[in-house]
Amino acid sequence: MLGVMAATALLSTLPLAQVVPQVPVNRAGNTWVAIKTSSFPAPPQGRLQISARAHIVVRGGDSSNAISYKLTQRVPVTPAIRSEEAARQFIGAPAVYRSPDGTSVGKLVLSPGASSIVASELEVTVPKQLVSVVVEAPSGSVEAYDLEGAVQITTGAGEIRADRIQGGFNGRTGGGEIRLGKIGGAVRCVSAGGSIFIDSSGTDTNCSTMGGGIYLRESPGFVTLQTSGGNIVVDKVAAALNVQSTSGSIEVGQAGGFVSAVTNEGFIQVSGARGVRAESGHGSVRVKGIEGPIQISAAVGNIFADLVAGMALAQSSLVASAGDITLGVPSNLPVTVMARNETGGNPGIVSDFSELRVKSVGFVVPPVVVQGSIGRGGPLMNLSTSSGLIYIRRVK
Repeated sequence: MLGVMAATALLSTLPLAQVVPQVPVNRAGNTWVAIKTSSFPAPPQGRLQISARAHIVVRGGDSSNAISYKLTQRVPVTPAIRSEEAARQFIGAPAVYRSPDGTSVGKLVLSPGASSIVASELEVTVPKQLVSVVVEAPSGSVEAYDLEGAVQITTGAGEIRADRIQGGFNGRTGGGEIRLGKIGGAVRCVSAGGSIFIDSSGTDTNCSTMGGGIYLRESPGFVTLQTSGGNIVVDKVAAALNVQSTSGSIEVGQAGGFVSAVTNEGFIQVSGARGVRAESGHGSVRVKGIEGPIQISAAVGNIFADLVAGMALAQSSLVASAGDITLGVPSNLPVTVMARNETGGNPGIVSDFSELRVKSVGFVVPPVVVQGSIGRGGPLMNLSTSSGLIYIRRVK
């Protein structure tokens, strides 16, 4: 990891740049270590920017008027770096850059030696009630904890971690995982190559990755998740959910709104929602506990849909190009069924309900059509397969 480039906090009475005196360099095993600590007043506007080419850790503390930092730099002991003086040539003397008078955002810049063999870690403790904290790392992982305001993190290549953030969160990494704990506001995150893990968000969630899975435990708002290569797993959302995977499976526990789930390759499972649209290019689709319309299509794969008594249905469609369709219907659920098997055959369509009767049978390319009403009839449920069987089962 390269040395620290920048970290930022407003001090209107201090000069633009101040060189920090040399710090001791000590040997610890096969490593030379230099540690620098300092503190200064917090920016009066409550806004802080930190920029560093390092592993950065930001924590909210109890102090209401001070920002402190600890900069740790490590250089390996090599034949060319055997002495403290030699190590100091690589580490250098950090310079502290502070923003001039009149700025609205606090800035503190730490600029140590630029040698690529220097591994740097910057730990910053800030007043937890800051309005916002913005962190930028050209390379290196970034962590943020226990902050009341909004947090924005950008790293060119590294992992992002955040937890116990009361405001919103916005994170972007050029290559690395994003792991979020409890976020009190909206969540926006993008990874160019890494999985995304979210425990909970306070409002809406919108995240995407170019390569990796996405895992969300809970959100009370609208959720949009997209991955170009990986699975998507959502435990519970209170509103609508829109998920898409180019190559990966999709699992949804409970959704308080409409669910749209699309994957080119992988299975889809939705265990509860107020309506669902599910499309799989290659993989099975299984839904249950759906109140509202059910729109399912599977190019290559089977479809399973279990209806639940007492739930309001709407006109629905289950279409399989190459696969079986299994529909579970409670005896006391009023619904009208129209099932069509383009391949025909005997039986082609298997039903547990005598109310459903064979409507027509072709001969040359024999489609089999079964239709009828269960109970007093209700919303139309269209079932169609081009290559497979259709099962209409009686369930409790």
